Parts: sequence; structure tokens; C-alpha cells
Amino acid sequence: MTLKAAAKNVVYSGGFLYQPPLLMGIDFFIDQGGKEHYDELARRLFDYTKYYRLGRVVLTATPRCGYLDHRLEAALDTGLFDRIHVRLYGEEGWCFQTPLESFKKWAVAYPHSKVSVGVVASPDAAGYMPPWDLYYRVLEYAKKVPNRFHDIEQE
Repeated sequence: MTLKAAAKNVVYSGGFLYQPPLLMGIDFFIDQGGKEHYDELARRLFDYTKYYRLGRVVLTATPRCGYLDHRLEAALDTGLFDRIHVRLYGEEGWCFQTPLESFKKWAVAYPHSKVSVGVVASPDAAGYMPPWDLYYRVLEYAKKVPNRFHDIEQE
């Protein structure tokens, strides 16, 4: 977004205050561009939808694996995001942290958000992690973190 007004306009893209929401959730996946106004957009979405009969819109973010994703920093610092889906893959070339280091940093930095990880399934994809590594290097630790995403089973 380049204009402050654009954040306001996105919120009022349809529907009425006392009708069911048009959206159940919004994921902030910022692949390119600036970092301006995403915090304002998050606040407006939260404020505008908190009065919906069916509950407010769920806000999630999908940052790049390296902590900290500067495009999302201000938005995540609002504390309004329900979940953070950390990508442990990609071709950015700057994900120098281990997957475990990345997960730890995100989980500690945003204790009020549920944190999960995104991985690729193909061994040919950039950032592929064999299942053994994923389980023993990331998920074993994630089970102990209180703000892990709920679908990580505990033994």
C-alpha cells in the first residue's frame, strides 16, 4: 500500500456492519513493496469487524522465515494477529537461521499469537526439510511452546 487512505478503503470493500462478514479471515502475505500502513490496516480490520454477530475477522500473517520480516513488523506489533505462519522455505537467499532458531524467535517475540510453520513437500523445492529434521529439530521444541498452533500434537 502506498497511500494511507488505501488502508481505510480496503476495510469498507463491501457488506454492512450488522450483516455477516464477507470474509472470515485475512492473511497478511507481503511478498514485495513497502512496509507502510499495514499496521493501520490491521487496526481498521480489527475495529471494523469486532462487532460482527459471527465474530471478528481472524488476522493472520505469513512472514518470511528470517526473523524479523520488516514488511510485517509494525503490523505484528499491534498484537492483533491470531496466528503467525512462519515460512521455513523460499528462494529469498537470506534465511540464514536454522528452522528451530526461526521458530523460537517468532514464538518468543509474539507470545499472544499462535505460531505455526510452513514447509514444502517436494525435495526439489528451495528450503526443503526432510521429515526427520522437521520433527526432531522443530516440532519437538514447538510442542513445549505455549503459543504453538493447536494442531501440533503432544505425546
